[in-house]
Amino acid sequence: MNHLKQAVHENALRFFTGMKDCLAVQHVIAPLGDNYRLSARISALMALNAAVYTSCFIILHWLIVPILSSFLAMPETIIEDERRFTLHIVTGHKLLRITALIVIANLKALILIPVYQVSSAASLAFRTELQLDTNEQPPRSWTDRIIYTVSQSMVQFIVTFSLFLIAVVASWVPVLGHLFFCCLIAWRMSFFFHSTNWDLTEAGVKLAFKTRQIETQWAYYLGFGIIPSLLVYILPTEIGDLMFGLLHPLFCLLAVTAARDFSAFGVTCSDTALPVFAPGKAAGELVAAHLPRRARQLVSAAVG
Repeated sequence: MNHLKQAVHENALRFFTGMKDCLAVQHVIAPLGDNYRLSARISALMALNAAVYTSCFIILHWLIVPILSSFLAMPETIIEDERRFTLHIVTGHKLLRITALIVIANLKALILIPVYQVSSAASLAFRTELQLDTNEQPPRSWTDRIIYTVSQSMVQFIVTFSLFLIAVVASWVPVLGHLFFCCLIAWRMSFFFHSTNWDLTEAGVKLAFKTRQIETQWAYYLGFGIIPSLLVYILPTEIGDLMFGLLHPLFCLLAVTAARDFSAFGVTCSDTALPVFAPGKAAGELVAAHLPRRARQLVSAAVG
């Protein structure tokens, strides 16, 4: 009983520490105020992210979604909002609706690729300013960089998309379904917020490292992601998606400033790991094994 009470207490501490780190905007503002060059660099990246993502967002939501809605003869809100993807739709064998859900999810992931690149550049600038050790990426030709970026993004999407599907199914649970959905999406968001920082470390570039961090330190990353997850869930779909893309670099910078040594909490959570990425990892490894040879060579080090 004492062991259980201790575990609950320490995981609660991790959860609220994650929430605190997610809101610690002052830790991002302070270095910017002391360094004009860094401030100008981050501001330029944020402006670039806003311009590119907003353009892609408008094309998706104002052009592609209406066309798909007309083709499938159903409201746009059902097509683009996974929260409306109910058990009734599945039991009704509405395969077109299932296809629409997957298509929109893929398109949303596609327009986020530039966001991840901007977030990575901002994280690199911030880590350099904070004098943190940074693992330099090996030199690649521009074609290899494109192949690597697209291939790695695709594998990561497949791995995390499993969590999205589990969240959709969990949302069908009576009473607690909405809470389960937000918690699972919180872990998915934490994965992406911290990935740009992990990618700049020698061990963190590996996909297995990233998923293991979330699964073993689940309470902390649940806390870090729960506020943006709740905001995206509460807000209308379009506003939630737009805010996520625009604020993604900021949350990535918060992840850089919040990098932690979890041993300070006094307990290891390896015995209480939650294998939430298990289905996705299996699917990701299968896809990675069947990529074209050059793509497979480039992403092999990052998938392992």
